[in-house]
Formats: sequence, C-alpha cells, structure tokens
Amino acid sequence: MYSCSSSNDENIEGNGMSDCLEVALVFTIHLDASHCDVNIENLLDVSSVNNESVSGNTRTIIVNGIANHEVGMFPNSGNPNTIGVVSETYTITIIP
Repeated sequence: MYSCSSSNDENIEGNGMSDCLEVALVFTIHLDASHCDVNIENLLDVSSVNNESVSGNTRTIIVNGIANHEVGMFPNSGNPNTIGVVSETYTITIIP
C-alpha cells in the first residue's frame, strides 16, 4: 500500500511510487507480521481494554491502547516511541 497526497491519506491507484513524483509527502507501510512477536500484555503486565456500551442514544467506547495481539518491538530504528497504556473514552450518538 502507498499513499501520495499533499493534504490527506487517500489511497492512490497506480503503478507504484513513480506515480507520486509530483507530491510533497510520500510514505510507505510495510505490513510484515513476521516481526510481531512481542506479547505486550505480558510485557507490561496489563490487559487490553476495549469496552463498548449503549445507553439511550449514546454509545460509549472505552479503550486503553494496548493490543490484544502480538506486536513488534518498540522503540525501534523506525519508531522511537514506546508502547504504553493510553486510556481513552469516546462518546458518540447512535443516531446518524
């Protein structure tokens, strides 16, 4: 997958990176799960949280940012960030 856009992440269909020569921002995503061998729940001694409830016309989603599947090692040469708990609560209407 690749994206070439100066303003958003819309996917561009084409023959490859050469289609992005006129665009200022180009990035690639390598989806290779063979390096995903870290059980982050065990490493951090915390469980993944992903709860969803509906009350009246409101849907509430509570997450903690911890994957419930194996991940790659962080930090690494391509990403200096560490994985940690980030508690988030989202409240949205169920009526579009």
